[in-house]
Amino acid sequence: MSYLQYWKLASAPFSSGYLFTEGSVAEAVARVGFLVSSHRRLGVLIGPPSVGKTVLLRNLLRQLPPSAGANCPRMVYQSLLGLTAVDLFKNLARRAGEGLIEMPPTNAFERRRSSSEFAWNAFQDVLYASAAAKTTIVLLLDDISFAQEAALAGLHRILEVNCPICCVLSVCSEKVESLPRNLRDRCQLRVDLPAWDLGQTADYFDFALAKAKGHPGIFEAQAITRIHELSDGLPQRINRLSELALLAGAARHAPRITSELADQVAEEFSSLQSHYSENIGT
Repeated sequence: MSYLQYWKLASAPFSSGYLFTEGSVAEAVARVGFLVSSHRRLGVLIGPPSVGKTVLLRNLLRQLPPSAGANCPRMVYQSLLGLTAVDLFKNLARRAGEGLIEMPPTNAFERRRSSSEFAWNAFQDVLYASAAAKTTIVLLLDDISFAQEAALAGLHRILEVNCPICCVLSVCSEKVESLPRNLRDRCQLRVDLPAWDLGQTADYFDFALAKAKGHPGIFEAQAITRIHELSDGLPQRINRLSELALLAGAARHAPRITSELADQVAEEFSSLQSHYSENIGT
């Protein structure tokens, strides 16, 4: 019997792909919506690791209200991790230009892979086409802290274009000061995504279990409090620990998830991580 069957769940309740739009998350979504609707050029989404910045960016297309743009902004998500300037321009051109203009064939990009000008011109054509259609392109750019210098230079080039475009950059809290000075100076809106407080975590459990059609009493109140403490209020950690608690509870035929079970799961998971790290180190 799977743990979903044991707990009578229709789906995995703590999937990280779902966006819980309450509290600080709702405020962050609203601030990005304001950034777009007010035709600002650049905003920065800031939060600690595991707080859900990537999940928020990936879900913004569905979450931004209709008032976020009079002419239906074209939303594009792109991680900058390991990208060259050529890859950045090519990927943005393809994703933003879909259904807007006819793009060069893939092999054309491959033949001129070393030429960022070819990829840049393709993306520039998309920008001009969106301007003609009176549509704003919104670039949701993740992992800015890990971007190569060439990609950062490409981003600077994008921000210089006189076309309706809005960029939202995601950066970890401790990496904000490492952003290039030109990006920090250009930033027109800061969007903070902090760790959750206990009330927001409790609301999330109600949301997650209701989404999975589960009984709201699967987790005791003390267990939710303990998971919040063990996870430091960080959604990705909350999801991981809660999922492990459901698995362990089903294996042990527990009637509910208790704070003691949450502690045991956290300790076992911590031990497993330490063992894995030691083996990798050798």
